Amino acid sequence: MQTDKEAIVRLEKLNAQEKERILAFLEGLGYPGLLDIERLYALRVRGGKYYNVFEVDPPLSRIVGITPRTPYSLGFNAGTLDARSLGFRPSLPLAFRACRLCRAGVMDCHVLDERGAAIFTYGRDVWPEHVIAAGEGLRPVISRQGDCLGWGILISHDTNKYLHPLRDLGWYLRRGG
Repeated sequence: MQTDKEAIVRLEKLNAQEKERILAFLEGLGYPGLLDIERLYALRVRGGKYYNVFEVDPPLSRIVGITPRTPYSLGFNAGTLDARSLGFRPSLPLAFRACRLCRAGVMDCHVLDERGAAIFTYGRDVWPEHVIAAGEGLRPVISRQGDCLGWGILISHDTNKYLHPLRDLGWYLRRGG
């Protein structure tokens, strides 16, 4: 039987610095309640460059320290934390949660026309003529019809502005499903 010191993969609560990084991201969106910070766990792989972050329901969190093998996924996939910089990259499931708030008018989103939505899901930058509305920085991206497309960041370069996809629905097609 493996001991914790020998475990290659382990699921554990986030430390204070990791929580601060994710909370800063959520506050930047203007909606810190999008995730329950106290229910976040990191799936740590020894030597890994990033950690998957999950929001775990209390009944499931009780088994984390009991199970001999840590499951690959447990709970809601919130995103990833870079192991060195602790930079947070939100997941597509978190985009879907955030997009519901955009459609309800609670959170600002980037909104694209039909052509912009297609370009975005191809993983390409979207120019202003296809952007109906844009928030500042990293935001959920929706189509004019309200369909969630992923996460995009508004980039300003010289006099040009464009929307760059961070995570989009088309990634699995481009990487072979």
